[in-house]
Order: sequence, then C-alpha cells, then structure tokens
Amino acid sequence: MPAAVTVQEGLCITILCTFHHPPTPSSPAHGYWFEEGSQINEVQPVATNDPMREVQEEFRGRFHLIGDPLKNNCTLRITDARKEDSRNYFFRIERGQERFSYVNYQLALKVTDLTEKPVIYSPETLEEGQLVTLVCLAPWICREGTPLTFSWTGAAVPSLQLSPNFSYFSGLSFVPKLQDHGSNLTCGMTFPGASGRALLERTIQLNVTCECGGRDAWSLEQTADGGET
Repeated sequence: MPAAVTVQEGLCITILCTFHHPPTPSSPAHGYWFEEGSQINEVQPVATNDPMREVQEEFRGRFHLIGDPLKNNCTLRITDARKEDSRNYFFRIERGQERFSYVNYQLALKVTDLTEKPVIYSPETLEEGQLVTLVCLAPWICREGTPLTFSWTGAAVPSLQLSPNFSYFSGLSFVPKLQDHGSNLTCGMTFPGASGRALLERTIQLNVTCECGGRDAWSLEQTADGGET
C-alpha cells in the first residue's frame, strides 16, 4: 500500500492494499478502515465488509472496502472524494480471535482542487443545413460516482434540447446555419460530487461551411477553457 495518495476533489481512486497476518482457520474475516486516532470500540469505521458494523455517515456510499480480508487484501475504493477526507487512515483485521490494527502503516489521503475539464468532440467543419451531433465527454469521471449534469449554451443550441445525457457524457444534435459560423458553443458540467457544486466548462468556436459561393472550409479551434466556479 502506498504511504500517501492524492486525488482531485469529486473524483475516485482505488488504493491497492495487502497485509500480512498469520493464517487461521477462522472464517469469515472482517476488515475495517478507521480514521487516525480512532478508538475502535467507540468510533464507527469509514469502510468495512462487516455487516454488523455501521460506517460513519459522511463516508457511507463513498468509501468501500473492495478487497477480501480473507485473502489478505485490504484494497480501498473511494468515490466522490471531498476536501475534508484529507487525513490519515489505518486498517484493522478481525478473524476469529485474531485482531490487529495496522496503526504503524497508515494511509495519508490528500484531496486537491478539481482541475479537470470536459472535452468536446466535433467535426472540424460543420456543413450548413446538415444535422450534426457533438459530444461533451468527461473521460476522467468514475462511472459509479455521483452523476454529472450537463448543459449546452450558445447561439446554435436549439431552444428545445432533447439531447441524450448520460453519467459521463452528453450529446447535442442540431442543424447549423451559416450565421452560426464563428459563434461560441459551451459545454457546462455541474459536478455535485465536489464541495458545493463545481461548474466546469469547455468552449469551442463553430466553423460552418456552405456550398454557396465556393467559400473555403474553416478549421475548428478551441478558443477558451471555462473556469471553475
């Protein structure tokens, strides 16, 4: 297990972990992740495979012990990381009468600002009057995290949007007009997994061509990266 790991706020991370413990015939084996300094009999764990133990509410559904303690595996999966998760944690194993806390082998978790941006996929040129579909994608998102909310803004966006929205990407279909050439199109991504509600944006400039006078085709170029608010 690494001594320290870093993850961006709102994202996910899998922390591979194994431990050494004398084999015993007892089964099942229960594993627990605790915050540093926890009194194990007084404080709930942040993650466990023990169905008889509740986990702390602030970690519920976000911290998961996905390793099998019976196989000496203590791998931890974290989703929707929060700034307040930045602290140290230790693992504990209970197997029959054997019980041991690895307080000398702690995990230091650091959650940093979210800096990732969505990506917009579009043809280099859009032909006037021809239906086109653009895709806004968050390739870095974890599928089991809190779903994102997408929005599209710009002069070319239809007033009635019936575009598909999924947990990590959104499609926008529209028929470009020549007057859309040079206009900005922005994909906004509301990220509820981050503290507050982070809005991440990506803006491109549309390049529309037509066959109405031999006009040369223009190349699509990104003009601005939206900021986090």
